[in-house]
Amino acid sequence: DGARQPIRSFSSEDTPVSIGIVLDLSGSMQRVLDVAKESLRKLMDDANPEDEAFLNAVSTRPRTYIGFTQDFGQILSRVALEGAAGDTALFDTIAASLKQLRSGAYTRKALVVISDGMDNHSRYSQAELLALALESDAQIHTIGVSGSALSTKPIALTEEKRGLLFMEELAAKTGGINFLVHDR
Repeated sequence: DGARQPIRSFSSEDTPVSIGIVLDLSGSMQRVLDVAKESLRKLMDDANPEDEAFLNAVSTRPRTYIGFTQDFGQILSRVALEGAAGDTALFDTIAASLKQLRSGAYTRKALVVISDGMDNHSRYSQAELLALALESDAQIHTIGVSGSALSTKPIALTEEKRGLLFMEELAAKTGGINFLVHDR
């Protein structure tokens, strides 16, 4: 954004990272939950075996599923049978995850958010969350899961578009990458 930033590291090595994962299991994810779970599986398949990760879920309230672990199979099995239900406290879950990420063992830290980007139940506002994300110095990578081909109501399309734009902005402002996934 036009401001000088110090370079903390620059390398092409696959060094271990502390990863926080936020998986949206709220009701708005019902139609795209299988795609979200597949995205999580692909992420775990490509992770460095030395990485550590934790998993938090989005629903009516932030839920801690698994603390830091190097057992990615445990993370995948924990969500395998989970369904989508409840309101969406996405901003609150991301905020809690950024705080939890500080306790990671590695200097390099990243948060991965898998969601449709919609929020209807958080105490944090979008602006407050973005400020907190910038202060955290963690890269936030987002996987926006879209079900627009299944939505026909204009209000649903508008909400989905707003959510996906938020995901894109969150990644861009923190130096992360935004992915948009429509199907497996």
